[in-house]
Amino acid sequence: MKLFTRLDRYIIKKFLGTYVFSILLIISIAVVFDFNEHIDKFTTNNAPWEGIIFTYYANFIPFYSNLFSSLFVFISVIFFTVKLADNSEIIAMLAAGVSFKRLMWPYMLGAGIIATVSLSLSLWIIPEGQKDSVAFQAQYFKGNQLIDYDEHIYRQLEPGTYAYIRGYSPGTGRVPFFAIERYEGSEMVEVLNAASATFEEETGRWTAPRYVIY
Repeated sequence: MKLFTRLDRYIIKKFLGTYVFSILLIISIAVVFDFNEHIDKFTTNNAPWEGIIFTYYANFIPFYSNLFSSLFVFISVIFFTVKLADNSEIIAMLAAGVSFKRLMWPYMLGAGIIATVSLSLSLWIIPEGQKDSVAFQAQYFKGNQLIDYDEHIYRQLEPGTYAYIRGYSPGTGRVPFFAIERYEGSEMVEVLNAASATFEEETGRWTAPRYVIY
């Protein structure tokens, strides 16, 4: 049995063609909406067109294409398989002696190609590009609250006691996670976890409506 036939090429072409078309369509819409949202900041802060195109959007497109990739693999498989069935092509394949198990082979090949591209983007291309993109946003997206944001903050309150804050934004004073950890030597003996907490400037203290101590 041949592992790669004309039928396999036909199905893979349909699969990848539908996938690429779907991704290009949604990313085109995303770019238009994003540009419309940020055009004021581009013009106000005199962002160069070269930077907008080749730094910001050249990294925006691979990032969101890879982010939505799994969803559009699912949509593409359903869409073009329904199209094959609607044209009675699957019936013809089965009548020619192609089993459902054999019919899955080009699907797996197509998925393998997409997975390889997605893995390459995730490991090498996107991480390198995001460094330039983040620097561009920090320079030209002034006033954007998303830039004024600390993902992880660790502070020692006193010897053996540490506070951990995740997702702190000075604009709101709220965090989605707050923890206080107490250690004796290198062993953690007690921890307080709060799903949310708010910093009160008047008292200089953190308040948490619900918390758990372990």
